[in-house]
Amino acid sequence: MRFALLVLSALTVLATTALAEGTSRFPSVRLDVPVISRPLEKSATTSLAMVLAYYGADSLVWSRVERAFLGNKPVSAAALAQTVNSLGYDARVATPGMDSLATFLRAGIPPVLAIDSHFGSRPRTRYVVVTRFDSLGTRFFTQSGSRPLKIDWYLLNSQWSQGGGRALIVTRR
Repeated sequence: MRFALLVLSALTVLATTALAEGTSRFPSVRLDVPVISRPLEKSATTSLAMVLAYYGADSLVWSRVERAFLGNKPVSAAALAQTVNSLGYDARVATPGMDSLATFLRAGIPPVLAIDSHFGSRPRTRYVVVTRFDSLGTRFFTQSGSRPLKIDWYLLNSQWSQGGGRALIVTRR
């Protein structure tokens, strides 16, 4: 009985130490990206507008983005990057790993992820902005034109990899 209690105590100390070490490497981080509500079909321009608003852009910049992508045609991440570059920001399409998402957030950069959704008979790419990482629960929080959505690491990884693992990384010049 005494041995079992000693072993249980040792395991508890090891687990607590490992948890503390893991959270110090990847602390929770949250970016105050404004929520802009628009229909899901406009997730590309909505996500881009939220990121630009985070960087301080006004509604005139957002309207230029909207005008660049009129209609309900699918929008590529490369086309979004080109539009953002023409507005005076640096944007690139990358394929970072899941561990890079927390790194971007810690650097103050909200990544926009291209996620393939399979609603109906056709796959459709939608975009979400990653705004928060919770290291204790290994969850990310995303926004796509509505309230923030909490999503577990493995589920986000699964959905994101179906979309090719692409991310739009926007920074100030």
